[in-house]
Amino acid sequence: MKHILAIAAGAALAACTPATDEGNSSNAATSAPAANGTDYVAEIRTMAPEQRKATFLRAIRDAQQACQQVVAEQDAGPMNGEAAWTVRCEDGRGWMIVIARDGNAKVTGPVAAKGTTSR
Repeated sequence: MKHILAIAAGAALAACTPATDEGNSSNAATSAPAANGTDYVAEIRTMAPEQRKATFLRAIRDAQQACQQVVAEQDAGPMNGEAAWTVRCEDGRGWMIVIARDGNAKVTGPVAAKGTTSR
């Protein structure tokens, strides 16, 4: 797993793993907050939309995927017990970002970005 420290307005993603399939991660599980007690999913949910887009952009880039700007993002609900968002980049490609409460993130895609709305 590739470790990152992506700080966007006070929130961070502790790790990011690229994936190229559209399926759900078979090893995803409900997680506890980070060792320092921070619930990164809760912090991401309370971010302003532009801060959340910047955080997702960093996760996509750290997963070594191309994206110049996240133009839309939407909470996708739980995915195998973890919080998930769909995001759309300026080039039209969509990504699924699954984030555990401890900050571990998995970027999957590109995926269909239907229903993703700009916030």
